[in-house]
Amino acid sequence: MRRTILLLAAIALMLAMVGTPAAAEPPVPATGVWSWVGGEWNQVDLPSGGARFTGTEFGHWTGTFVGTSAESYKGVIMPNGTLTALIRIEFTGSVDGAHGTLLMQTTVWAKSLVEPMTGRWVILGGSGDLANLRGQGAWIFESCDEDPPWRCYADYSGQVNIVP
Repeated sequence: MRRTILLLAAIALMLAMVGTPAAAEPPVPATGVWSWVGGEWNQVDLPSGGARFTGTEFGHWTGTFVGTSAESYKGVIMPNGTLTALIRIEFTGSVDGAHGTLLMQTTVWAKSLVEPMTGRWVILGGSGDLANLRGQGAWIFESCDEDPPWRCYADYSGQVNIVP
């Protein structure tokens, strides 16, 4: 009887250890600078006075994200000048020392083409050491260079964490 109780207790302990999911790492702050150079801009003017646009750009990341990115975007400029867009970012590099690739998406919003742009970013997925990285945050446009190739700069902030 005692042997059966010990055996059942050992089995219960093993099942508890196997069945316990690994806890996610606590989120850590993500801050830095995202800069980009435009590659292509395609615009179709609409009869309403607005426009649709698509294009590509090439990014460089410093801070928590360190690496480069290929970016494609699409958006609309409303007749009143308000701009909204989505940017798909294919990032290659490292985040907090872990290396791999990430697929990210950002939203873009501005009152006009000459007003500061702001938006949100989110990690959609990754590979390599970044396969289980999740995160989100905000960014705000800072400025563009006055001379070609007219690199633009934005500050990003948010949180990232590894999810098992």
